Amino acid sequence: MKYLVVGAGLSGYGACSLLVSQGHQVTVTDRRELNAEEKQRFLDLGVALVDGTSATPGLDEFQTLVISPGVPPSNPIRLAAARQSIPTVSELDLVLPEYDGKIALITGTNGKSTTCAMLYHFLWEQQIPATLVGNIGAPPSLLAAQGQLQGTLVVEVSSYQLASSHTLPADFAVITNLSEDHLAYHGDMASYLQAKLRVFEGLKRDGKGLIHQHILATFPEISKALPKSVTVFEDTFGDNIESLSFFHDRLNAAVALTAFEHLTGCDRR
Repeated sequence: MKYLVVGAGLSGYGACSLLVSQGHQVTVTDRRELNAEEKQRFLDLGVALVDGTSATPGLDEFQTLVISPGVPPSNPIRLAAARQSIPTVSELDLVLPEYDGKIALITGTNGKSTTCAMLYHFLWEQQIPATLVGNIGAPPSLLAAQGQLQGTLVVEVSSYQLASSHTLPADFAVITNLSEDHLAYHGDMASYLQAKLRVFEGLKRDGKGLIHQHILATFPEISKALPKSVTVFEDTFGDNIESLSFFHDRLNAAVALTAFEHLTGCDRR
């Protein structure tokens, strides 16, 4: 199959690495000028380069486009793909649906990285293998190509990634908090909220979703969109983590603890 990867950053490089390792023909394009070192990295993979700085490349020869997180819906290539009914996927789509281990998806306006780092620490503290991927770690596609994915995937997932992905499977999913952000990319707050809520779409039958009541108090319109598998919680388990003095620190720790217990069946508290 012929793929066009749109975006030559780290995510795009990971996608190219995985697709080439699977025997696909891959081309990459970017609206910025790549330096000589960047170009060589892709050429060394056997990936073709198409200059996207001055014109939109033709899409007729490609069966699927891989959209990097920073490529907005208004991007000319994305618009052309929609007009031509060419399927688009995200870098996460290349990996997560095929992964046979447990997956935790963590998103939010703030607190994603902290919560991911805590959960990752809790897992390894109990000698439970885990891999940090997404915004906080390496692209999962790159690690998959290198055979380095292991254990539970702790995925920091942005609104960009959620908006560009199909349904992402998850054993645990959470929105840590929400406030106005990335409106230049999404266009309006409603679209931003819609993207964030997609984190719950792929919850497995025994999966658990989590959202704090203060989010629903601030954005009551999203209540009707929550699946039944999503739990709304109110306290932050402050009695168990009194050393963390700020609300968001307590909240992040509470989420990480809840995720750990659901994923492992162990009570760390």
